[in-house]
Amino acid sequence: MSRLQMITSSRRSRLALIYGRQSTLLQVRENTESTARQYGLADRARELGWAESDIGVVDADLGTSGRCSGLRVGFQQLVARVCLGEVGAVFGLEVSRLARSSAEFGRLLEFARRTDTLLIDADGIYDLGEFNDRPVLGLKSTMSEAELHIRAGRLHGARKAAAKRGDLRLPLPVGIFYADDGTITVNPDEEVRTAVADVFTLFDQHGSALGVVRCGIDWEERVHDVALVDDTGVLVAKRRITDDAAGYEQLLEPLAEHGDTEANPIPVAIETSRGLLVAVLRTGNRQVFAINPMAAARYRDRHSVSRKKCDPGDALVLANILRTDMHAHRPLPQDSSLARAIAVLARAQQDALWNRQQIANQLHPAARVLPRSPGSFRHLGQRPISPGSTGTAECRADLVSGRAADPHPAPSHPEACRPQARHRGRSRPDA
Repeated sequence: MSRLQMITSSRRSRLALIYGRQSTLLQVRENTESTARQYGLADRARELGWAESDIGVVDADLGTSGRCSGLRVGFQQLVARVCLGEVGAVFGLEVSRLARSSAEFGRLLEFARRTDTLLIDADGIYDLGEFNDRPVLGLKSTMSEAELHIRAGRLHGARKAAAKRGDLRLPLPVGIFYADDGTITVNPDEEVRTAVADVFTLFDQHGSALGVVRCGIDWEERVHDVALVDDTGVLVAKRRITDDAAGYEQLLEPLAEHGDTEANPIPVAIETSRGLLVAVLRTGNRQVFAINPMAAARYRDRHSVSRKKCDPGDALVLANILRTDMHAHRPLPQDSSLARAIAVLARAQQDALWNRQQIANQLHPAARVLPRSPGSFRHLGQRPISPGSTGTAECRADLVSGRAADPHPAPSHPEACRPQARHRGRSRPDA
């Protein structure tokens, strides 16, 4: 059977996914031709009969090694969509770009066989339902995995040879570089020197170059709990502040005591992305992370045996999230001052609507016990009140004597005083 005959109408009715990957960000930046060739596979998918709307590109793994799928979001998405039967063919420049691990590549092949998915690269079209295609792809996977070991051996041998000649140059820390004569010198850029000096300042303050403090704020409507931790997770400061300008000043005091500056502000984790406090924190260069309360609850087990919510404890959890997993969270974007002002006004309007609804809910039960007629208490404002009296006793006396009764009194039968039952599923009886 011809290879083109493998591309049936059933497979064309599903997606054609283009998977692109390069091992490092340096390769993405330097080897632009390889990136263009991988994106160009979409043209081949169109030539083979897939509609433009059915062609998708998975490029989330550009700059990620293929050794392990745990850090490759794109590969995980690809495998998931293959398992769901949404993919008719997977395109790749080389099959080795799919995975450098034989175990992971083998699982993908098995999923592709069960869902009738083709694998297409520069060498041909492979149907995993065909016996002869499976050994070929398995051999390619084994060679791809062995290629990593061979390359690593070559690079290590080159380093050893350069070291024997005395020409080995290892990457230097930021702020230091090799001069033309081979000597190591400090970068002459003043900004770079200032940044390096700040690192040594932190070392003097905390005893560690990594001694950066993180801040967590457990947000409430009126008061907020604040916790600051160092790089070892030790609580260095805690505070309870109010939701106003005075509370913000109270927050700045512990931040300033632990190295917070305008150039190097301490990052903050908080459970909301709105409100006046968040708007003020975002005015400078500070990174503000809005952590979902449900996500923060999953971290709570690390720091406490009890799962009971505790505001000071939650502030500590938020600070530790930044200490351990800040790379996994995204800070709030740096909006313009106008956008932040609009967000604050929108939040204030929402708070006003909530407060109005809350007051209405509180008045609703009280309105049920008041007389039905709007003129029941009208005469209370017409009768003069004795000097020195607030009118409370007179109103109470009117109620007791019955003078404030409804002008249209209800029947005196005891049953009339009972609340009327709701008739569900049937009409009320005629009066």
